[in-house]
Amino acid sequence: MNEIRSPTQSVGSHDTGSEFHKDKRRVMREVVGTNPADLVEPILTMVVSDPLHIVTRILNEMSPPSIASLKDLARDVILNPGKRRQFSTFRKILERRSDITLDTLSKTHSVQIEILVALKTGIQDFLQTNADISSSDLAEIYLNLRCRNLACRSYLPVDECDCKVCVQKKGFCSACMCLVCSKFDMASNTCSWVGCDVCLHWCHTDCGLRESFIRNGRSATGALGQSQTEMQFFCVACDHPSEMFGFVREVYQNFAKGWSAETMANELEYVRRIFSGSEDIRGKRLHEISLQLLTRLSNKSDLQQVRSYIMSFLNDDDAFKSDNIQISQEKELPKQNHGDIPKTSQEAAMWMKSIYADRSTQLKTASSDMPLQRTAPSIPREPVFDELDGIVRIKLAEAQMFQNRADDARREAEGLNRIAQAKSKKIDEEYGTRVRKLHLSEAEEMRRQKLEELQALENAHQEYFNMKVRMEREIKDLLLKMEATKRNFSSS
Repeated sequence: MNEIRSPTQSVGSHDTGSEFHKDKRRVMREVVGTNPADLVEPILTMVVSDPLHIVTRILNEMSPPSIASLKDLARDVILNPGKRRQFSTFRKILERRSDITLDTLSKTHSVQIEILVALKTGIQDFLQTNADISSSDLAEIYLNLRCRNLACRSYLPVDECDCKVCVQKKGFCSACMCLVCSKFDMASNTCSWVGCDVCLHWCHTDCGLRESFIRNGRSATGALGQSQTEMQFFCVACDHPSEMFGFVREVYQNFAKGWSAETMANELEYVRRIFSGSEDIRGKRLHEISLQLLTRLSNKSDLQQVRSYIMSFLNDDDAFKSDNIQISQEKELPKQNHGDIPKTSQEAAMWMKSIYADRSTQLKTASSDMPLQRTAPSIPREPVFDELDGIVRIKLAEAQMFQNRADDARREAEGLNRIAQAKSKKIDEEYGTRVRKLHLSEAEEMRRQKLEELQALENAHQEYFNMKVRMEREIKDLLLKMEATKRNFSSS
């Protein structure tokens, strides 16, 4: 009873073992009626190793408390670290069983399916008494026809995906599972998961960083002839690189308003780790900002200030790209009582107005102090020209900034257009594949109908031939009889 057997080794799997199982069921009924707890562990072993129909009969004879004890034991095998070896043995046996099919599972006890699915997947939630899942769904989960995530339960492969991950990994669900570890969790609206822009498969950020699928790559929006890099996620399924800065920005724009201080700290930690090895200026700056904001949150700083700061940077990332303007030019701009050049267009407008006001005041003052004799050698004119030259440089810098923004927007539009073309091509291929499958099924149905018509014609022809032979034989007999009668008449 205590040894674990495979279905092919079990006595109950052969006709010669019928008497053995009759005696075993009789003994079990006696033991279950007296002390059910003594039989729970051997029955769990039988659920894993013995034929399904035999275990179903045993479970049908067990009382509800005994069945509850059996489920508790299965749950303990999954969760108890001290029973890892037994759990691993159970899973290996289930992987080798070939007698478990959709048809056989449909005829088994519901608790039996729950235990089988829980032990095979390692998810003890299938043993919950209030789990709202049917036996047919459990059977499909066991056979890797449906996602084992209770919150998903999608048919596999999702959208008939034929990528190398969905094809090679049994039971993998691209809608909710990690491309690397194949595990799932209930996390959403977070930077702890990263996704592919093209095939929409997902990966844990931790797994992507550990396996170097999140790394520096060439920017799709880089200027022609320039080698610009950015942090990207290289999809395990389709190898497409997806830009990380825009992904982080979308997550923060859509969900940061509802985050608590603890959640904000966790998300900033993910951002810090994602961009820790960034080689581009924007990624390096985001890494530095995340470090600074983590320090402020640890000092119990205002969450709203931290949120506003990070959102301002993410929303003004285009303005940050204007660092292509030569730094030497910025240093040459006049800084009297005005500070550095602002990064945003609104700040730039206010700053320019203040400069223009001060400059016009200075010019008016200078012109009012000038004597009527314009050729007086005592009038200093160089400062005025320097100020006008500074204004010109400011306008040139502002024009360069907006030109850079326009170039970046154009390159980003080109990148999005390439992504859209790739998605459109994949959709066309999937559509063509499905149409071909549909046409194949229609042709098969037509062939079957023609075959039936041919068989009907052959049957009719055979019946006609048989009738013709029978009639010829009857005519021949009739002619012989007529000949005999004629001979009789002539002889008489």
